[in-house]
Amino acid sequence: VHTSPSAAVARLDEQKIFLVALGQLPPEFRGVIERFYWEERPIVEIAEELGIPPGTVKSRLFRAKALLREQLEQLRAPPEVADSATRVFEEKLRALDPE
Repeated sequence: VHTSPSAAVARLDEQKIFLVALGQLPPEFRGVIERFYWEERPIVEIAEELGIPPGTVKSRLFRAKALLREQLEQLRAPPEVADSATRVFEEKLRALDPE
């Protein structure tokens, strides 16, 4: 599948906005997002590594999603970027968390 140059540039812009928003989150939220989203680690494993209950990891993920949306809004990200970011988190949470 070939992507047009304008679509590729738009995708890069989305990624830049997303990374700026992510960088503004408090470390405890950014850390769980990075482990869960990029490293694709299960909630139980993240909890063990951080020495916190799995429920705390889940609550941090959900709070991080809300904070990320707020950051995207403050950065005046297009609504589709904010929607895409939070939709991806929701899909990953459903896919990786058996509960």
